[in-house]
Amino acid sequence: RGWYSGDTHIHSRILSDADAKQLMAYVQAEDVHVANILMMGNYRRTYFEQRGFGKDYHVIDGDYILAPGQEEPRTFATQGHFIGWNLTSFVRNTDYYFLYDIFADIIHEQGGLAEYAHANSGAFRVAHDMSMNIPKDKIDFLEIFQGMYLGTNLYFDYLNLGFELTATAGSDIPWGHTIGDVRVYAYIGNQPFTADAWFEAFENGRTFVTNGPMLEFTVDDALPGDEIKLTDTRKLRVKARAWGVPERIGAAPKKLEIIRHGEV
Repeated sequence: RGWYSGDTHIHSRILSDADAKQLMAYVQAEDVHVANILMMGNYRRTYFEQRGFGKDYHVIDGDYILAPGQEEPRTFATQGHFIGWNLTSFVRNTDYYFLYDIFADIIHEQGGLAEYAHANSGAFRVAHDMSMNIPKDKIDFLEIFQGMYLGTNLYFDYLNLGFELTATAGSDIPWGHTIGDVRVYAYIGNQPFTADAWFEAFENGRTFVTNGPMLEFTVDDALPGDEIKLTDTRKLRVKARAWGVPERIGAAPKKLEIIRHGEV
């Protein structure tokens, strides 16, 4: 159907072919097609080192891709954790470690994408920095699904204010349950599956997040991430479909909510 799964928050070192082979086997076993492998840091040091960043350091096996990125900067009681994907180099400078907007600018200059982690729970006081940098148009995504907890309060607040933000989901392995326990799907349609195609679809907001059920959603013929501009009053046709595996607890959808301006 043109949708490819991803886990946007995985921590693992890739310093050798053996590291890459082992991690690729894990990703394939969980059937996650794009795995964003995040080197991370704090003010003192870095962890989960990578051989490098950019296309030359993507690990590809058929239609499965390991793509190095970063969770950096990370502050624990002030501003939360910041994620950059699809990078060409690791972005780190302790001289301006608390200025997340500068990190976002450098990530975007590389053609990458910027996000706040743990927005589902508001952990590490991430809401503080969000309130400064989302209005400055520095942020592309919010991680609203993690640890089987879907948290939409912060996300809906910004959507209701008119900010265009894409929802994403990440497992945060090794602190999470397993790779792909929650995941995000990006729609690339009939074009060949590549990292560029997946990240472009992601940048355009053509995604849904899930912990099992599959989703299809259109308004008229518009997909998630599209914008509909109306010049007069008319009816819009909303078409939604969800399906899952009845034998798995919680995997079979039971209820649909349509939310407008924060209200069901």
